[in-house]
Amino acid sequence: MNHFNYFFNNTSILFSYLIELKYKIFYSFLMILITSISCYIYKDQLIYLMTSYLLHNMNSHRFIFTKLTEIFFVYLKFSLILGFFISLPFIFFLFWLFFIPGLYEYEKKYLNIYLSVIIIMFIISSILNYYFILPNILKFFLFFEQNSLYFPVHFEARLGDYLIPILFLMLNITLCFQIPSILLLLIFLNILDFKLLYIKRKYFYLSFILLSALISPPDFYNQLLLTSIIIFVYESFIFLYFFFRYLFSNS
Repeated sequence: MNHFNYFFNNTSILFSYLIELKYKIFYSFLMILITSISCYIYKDQLIYLMTSYLLHNMNSHRFIFTKLTEIFFVYLKFSLILGFFISLPFIFFLFWLFFIPGLYEYEKKYLNIYLSVIIIMFIISSILNYYFILPNILKFFLFFEQNSLYFPVHFEARLGDYLIPILFLMLNITLCFQIPSILLLLIFLNILDFKLLYIKRKYFYLSFILLSALISPPDFYNQLLLTSIIIFVYESFIFLYFFFRYLFSNS
């Protein structure tokens, strides 16, 4: 009888967790739907924020589309992708509420520090993306749009060819800036240590090249850009570790 009660209690607890998890997943999909609809409603303002530099600096000052239904599907894809990424903080918060009751106090402390690192790197990457990296990429390629003495060259941009790849490029750069948070997690789990990161950096460089080839569009410039960003973030992470280690050791 005791074994039956033990099994029954554990089963009921398991089902209560599964029901709670089901609600968390439902709320996540509901949030994605709401944000996607909101992004579609304000699509003109959001697209202008992402394309303002290009619109103001190319000669034509406009975008084109070549198929009758193309612009609708571009708006729809843009709204779904952006709505998903805007919903990610809410989704992470929901699952944080789901897992946090089962953690010890020291695990909660480490988890809060880890989430703080993720949020800080996300904010830094978003600012650098919008104000530095993306404008300089566009500035470099728009340099080739010039009126020469022999023939004019004008850039006619299809909205779909620009908007979705740039959105994914910004996403990939944001993911690259999460390298320190991933390394911190691996160090906390005793899979890596800082000495290994410093000594075996050439192998990490090779893995970064392969990673950028997988997540970036299939052209050399984007892969070179992502590889350079990952290596810069990686070296900055190692430098900051030794810097603070030296600082605290002297103090």
